[in-house]
Amino acid sequence: FHLNFIPNVTTVEKGTTVTWFNEDKFKPWHSVYSIQTKTLEEGKLGRLFNSDKFPEGESFSYTFNTPGNYSYFDPLFTDEQEDIFMSGLISVI
Repeated sequence: FHLNFIPNVTTVEKGTTVTWFNEDKFKPWHSVYSIQTKTLEEGKLGRLFNSDKFPEGESFSYTFNTPGNYSYFDPLFTDEQEDIFMSGLISVI
């Protein structure tokens, strides 16, 4: 089995909605978290996007409205040292 997003690097135009599909028959749950943060209403930092766990056959979407590079990962695929095994990059132009 593969521990990667396909494709794991992609370029999209500003305003594009990106959808991650869980088609993994071996690991039933996945999540997608941004590495980038944003300031929440309470003044605390939070993830730019953060899906709940979603099962095989389900998906998660996020619309990218600002140009830049956005790294993401699946927190369900890290080890005790918090090394990330499943990650990707979205470049928004």
